[in-house]
Amino acid sequence: MLDGVRRSAGCLVSRFRFRKSRDKVISFTRSLADAQSALLIMPLAKLQEPPPASLFALLRKHFREENMTFIIGQDGTASPGVPPRSQVLRLSDRDVSFLFLPRQEILQRIKRREYDVAIDLNLDFVLPSGYICRESNARVRLGFAGGHADAFYNLQIQADRNRNMPHTYERLTKCLQMFQAGDRP
Repeated sequence: MLDGVRRSAGCLVSRFRFRKSRDKVISFTRSLADAQSALLIMPLAKLQEPPPASLFALLRKHFREENMTFIIGQDGTASPGVPPRSQVLRLSDRDVSFLFLPRQEILQRIKRREYDVAIDLNLDFVLPSGYICRESNARVRLGFAGGHADAFYNLQIQADRNRNMPHTYERLTKCLQMFQAGDRP
């Protein structure tokens, strides 16, 4: 119960923090097609399966390996699909405050790079990953619909009602394919 109260307080603090920042009206088609750098937040929940290799194959086709940053949980291992030359940052328990907000140290490490696209791969809304996505200042911040997602993402994918992970990630992959405009070198 205390965790629920802490999460709610963290969401309120986040909404207050981002209250004045407004997103510009953008063309998602152009923004995704022209994107050259990506921030990908891997599932932080221990019980959630990693995204399928097909999603990583699509991302590698579109983004150069060195232009991708992956955030993984402290207990998580980098998925076999994570490109070897990409940057991998671990998000540990000590990188998250009492209110489930990322601490400044981890945010500063993330902000060292600029991102065109930030994708949160957590099927359920997870406050630290949503906050990181929003704080990344990426033009397109993609996550799954639900809970408080509208405060953190400007493009949301509807998750499968049964939380069927392969089907939900397949839906995400198809959405990204719609916006892809040719292969990147």
